[in-house]
Amino acid sequence: MRDAITKIIVVGAGAAGLTAGHLLEQRGIDFEILEARPTSGGRVRKLEGFADFPIAIRRRHMVRRDRPPRNTEPGREAPPQHCGDHHRVWARVSGRDGDVLNECVYDDAAFGKDSNSNVLGLFTQGTKAECYTAHATDEELFNYVGTELDEIFDGQASKHDVDHVIEDWTREPYIYGSYSQRKASANKLAQPVARKVFFAGEAMNPNGKTIAVHGACESAYSAIDAMLARLTLS
Repeated sequence: MRDAITKIIVVGAGAAGLTAGHLLEQRGIDFEILEARPTSGGRVRKLEGFADFPIAIRRRHMVRRDRPPRNTEPGREAPPQHCGDHHRVWARVSGRDGDVLNECVYDDAAFGKDSNSNVLGLFTQGTKAECYTAHATDEELFNYVGTELDEIFDGQASKHDVDHVIEDWTREPYIYGSYSQRKASANKLAQPVARKVFFAGEAMNPNGKTIAVHGACESAYSAIDAMLARLTLS
């Protein structure tokens, strides 16, 4: 037996919620998306006006801008550094040593961009992020990172700082965390309640991709399919 429905309410305008809305619209089903924040996208955001290119924002970020040039030594250009999906900080810096950066979680956010900006990024999560999340204020965190960068660049980093931006998901209402860790069963988390409440999100993807945007979007497909299998439009 299927329950009759007239309208679907989607709670949250993150990747899963927006995907669910898109799927419902494709099927001609009346729906409404409720979002507590003034903007949609959840943890997917864009920082504009800080550098001469838009910067994708994820989890806890510090962005620092410094003065050019980007080379630490004449003729030595820093190679791209991709140090993993972790706690991120971006900074505009005047010096860059690729060999040193490869040993830590900093990377060149301006690499591959048509940009004259010097932006250094830090992105880390989990136990590696504890030394950063331990600081109660943005100022304390910035000072800690500044000291760390000075150790890497022999005291030169703080001399060239122009600006910085920090975004911390662990302190942000409606988020309070970063990527989900699959310690609980996604299948159990995705189970509907009373045939009326269905769940989607990266941690509730029964197909196994319990991380990032692609996992959240895929979970919406499963949730909508499960919902329509149990409900009848009226």
